[in-house]
Amino acid sequence: MRLLERDLFPYLGRRPIGKITPPELLTTLKRIEARGAIETAKRAKQTASQVFRFAMPVAKLSPHQRPSSSSRAHGLDSCQTSRQA
Repeated sequence: MRLLERDLFPYLGRRPIGKITPPELLTTLKRIEARGAIETAKRAKQTASQVFRFAMPVAKLSPHQRPSSSSRAHGLDSCQTSRQA
């Protein structure tokens, strides 16, 4: 929950999950990366994907509203997922 409160909520706000777009999530993840927190960005991406997967049937989101469904198409896989040497 701390990850959500510290790294995602300040940028994504209190909007309904169906109003958050994949490009917005990507921008948020890049902000986390920009401060040098690569592993935190990776965990934030994983956590957001889990939340959206859960919300899809509950909130009746269509697949195009779910960032995890097309993360590669929206550049979410460009978020570095391994430690820098």
